[in-house]
Amino acid sequence: MEEEKTIEKEERKRISLTILLKLIPKIAKEIIIILIGLIIFSFNIGWVIHSITYTETTATIYKVRYDWKLKSYRPIYEYKHKNGKKYRVLGNIVGEEKEFTIGDKVHIMYNPKNYKKIDEGSKKDSAFAWAICIICLVIPSISFYFIMKKYKKYKENNWQFNVKDENIVEEEQDKSQK
Repeated sequence: MEEEKTIEKEERKRISLTILLKLIPKIAKEIIIILIGLIIFSFNIGWVIHSITYTETTATIYKVRYDWKLKSYRPIYEYKHKNGKKYRVLGNIVGEEKEFTIGDKVHIMYNPKNYKKIDEGSKKDSAFAWAICIICLVIPSISFYFIMKKYKKYKENNWQFNVKDENIVEEEQDKSQK
């Protein structure tokens, strides 16, 4: 009895896998949408985390430094930490020297636990990243829903046919061997 249940379970798994393999070309668009959504999500999640954990402040461009590795200029910011101390940190933005004016005020976000870790921009900028992340989770979820709906429909329409078809083939093979 248990052996029959095990065999039946394995048969159902095999048939489900067969149905899924036949369904893959029909759900390729949804799979691509899910992958693109997850890739875009992974690029934006950093901004979302920073908007939660980092503190926003206004910094002054203290100096502009040439970065030999990047062959470009990077600003050095001076900002006041919430602990009251002033810190100078190298910015992440690169560009031409004329793009940075010493004394200009810019919005930055800094990690309160590590004053050297900063991101240029404000929490308002991260609202866009929030929106992108939400969209990149909703659209793949909808695509996944349609995949499951197609799978269920395909399984309902073809389940009995596949089982009958395979049983007929097995019976014909048994008859031919006798």
